[in-house]
Amino acid sequence: MDSKTVGCSRLPHGKYQYQIHLKKDAHLLVDDTQKKNLWQFLERNVDNCLVTQWALIDWFEDKCPYCFGGYFYVTQEQFITPIYMMAQEAIDKVIRYRKVKNGSDKKVTR
Repeated sequence: MDSKTVGCSRLPHGKYQYQIHLKKDAHLLVDDTQKKNLWQFLERNVDNCLVTQWALIDWFEDKCPYCFGGYFYVTQEQFITPIYMMAQEAIDKVIRYRKVKNGSDKKVTR
């Protein structure tokens, strides 16, 4: 595994393979159109995209003028390309979660 891949016994929220981190100064790097398009994309794909941080949601919904960084999840790699096209300058890193078996999921008999 490379440095951008994390092995885990359970995927985040049960199904999300990728975590996309935004930069702390994303509000300076993207314009309102890019932010609006990204938020609409995330809302249209609610089965495959998840934003859990309230501060990031407030920035997307224009309740807060600043983005203090944050992350959101996507299920598959095919969703990363359109996100990069909409807000490439604001993306800090993408972390991939890979489900691995480590033997701890075996039944224990006592």
